[in-house]
Amino acid sequence: MLVTKMNNLDLNQTFKSVSNRWKYAIAVIFLLVISPAFAGEWNNKPVICADDIETFTAMSEKEEILVAVAKQLTKVRDPDEADGIANNPAILPWAIYANIKTGTFTVLEYHSWPYEQYCTIGWGVEFELVPENIERFIEWQTEKDGMGEE
Repeated sequence: MLVTKMNNLDLNQTFKSVSNRWKYAIAVIFLLVISPAFAGEWNNKPVICADDIETFTAMSEKEEILVAVAKQLTKVRDPDEADGIANNPAILPWAIYANIKTGTFTVLEYHSWPYEQYCTIGWGVEFELVPENIERFIEWQTEKDGMGEE
């Protein structure tokens, strides 16, 4: 009788372990197949916008000079859209100003008519130019423009 009980105990343990294995397998399959895709989400970042006089007067106190310009592709608000954000990005002039001596910098984007405002989208400290990359960029730009040495 004792042997039979041990065999039944072993059988029960076997079924429990198989059962647990199936539970884990189903859970893993469920997570792999049905888990949501993780992606970035749009956040609201506070920015300050002002006319040119107020913007550049504030910046002049930091003695920052224009370092780089570009055309920025940026999402803007659109009250006609369900999520409040325009489907197509706006193309806005973008600039970075910096004071190499103090390391301060300001990043601006410009909103033309009807707003006529400059928005400060970033500012900070410890700005540094990376000379090697600037040299490489100048070489690339020169070659691109067809002005390289022949």
